[in-house]
Amino acid sequence: MTYRRTQKGVAILSILANSSSQRCNAFQAIQGFFLDSTNTPRRVIEVLSRGGWSLSAESICHMVQSVTESLKASLKKLSDPGLYAMAYDNLDFDFKTKEPGDQNQGTFSSITTATFIPLTYGTTLDDLRYSKELWEKSSLNPDNPKDSRPPATPDRQYLFERIQERQDSVLQGMEWFTQKIIVDNYLGQYKGELGKMPSSFTLDVPEKTVQYPARAMHLKASVNDDNIAIVKSLEQQAGTSPEWYHSFIRLCHGDLGMQERHDATTESRAIESTPQERLQFLVTIPGGFHIRMACVDAIW
Repeated sequence: MTYRRTQKGVAILSILANSSSQRCNAFQAIQGFFLDSTNTPRRVIEVLSRGGWSLSAESICHMVQSVTESLKASLKKLSDPGLYAMAYDNLDFDFKTKEPGDQNQGTFSSITTATFIPLTYGTTLDDLRYSKELWEKSSLNPDNPKDSRPPATPDRQYLFERIQERQDSVLQGMEWFTQKIIVDNYLGQYKGELGKMPSSFTLDVPEKTVQYPARAMHLKASVNDDNIAIVKSLEQQAGTSPEWYHSFIRLCHGDLGMQERHDATTESRAIESTPQERLQFLVTIPGGFHIRMACVDAIW
């Protein structure tokens, strides 16, 4: 009850502040974005703007255009050095009908949302200069020499030895995490003595991750051809030059389905003449959650 009263108080004060000065419009701008995203009729928006609850429909349009232009400028800065990764996933909508029947159960639609992730921690173009080398050693390359095939998969003994080498670090990490749960929930006075999680890889100066959302695409990530179109659309939005693909790779994050689709498309497009068309620059990276799912599936 107290929380709801606080919300109402903030809304009333925001409306009063906006009536005194048009520049005090943070609350109205947020409401305007929400109304525009839900396709609220223009007449309803105008009524709410008269009452001080939202911006006018014209102001919302200008605001969206301003944000779009600002995003385009940010993407242009990313594309000049090309130090960014991509990530995308499908977004499904299931529209139910009011009275479903045998012939009309509703409609299902799928779009793809994506984001651009700048590469930080001192990443340079030299760290990405592997497109040509990967293609020369790729098994899909028709001109690939027989002695440049990729190395064989490590045997089981090698994997066990590597796991044993890291066992102590894993146990120390588990112990620290257990202690953290106890301290955070019951023994807050010992928080200063907990220290950092033990790890063989530490970052001296953590950097905040910034993302730039891409334009949504009416494409299905579950279709091979659409996966190609998704990558091309993202590269076009960023404004990457065709020469860039000859030397550098692009990291692309997604789920296991994305990995399978691109494995199939790169195999079928290996006969193309340009690095951009055969997608030799694309290095797919499944998410950690999906990798764990695959591991569990392999065990069972």
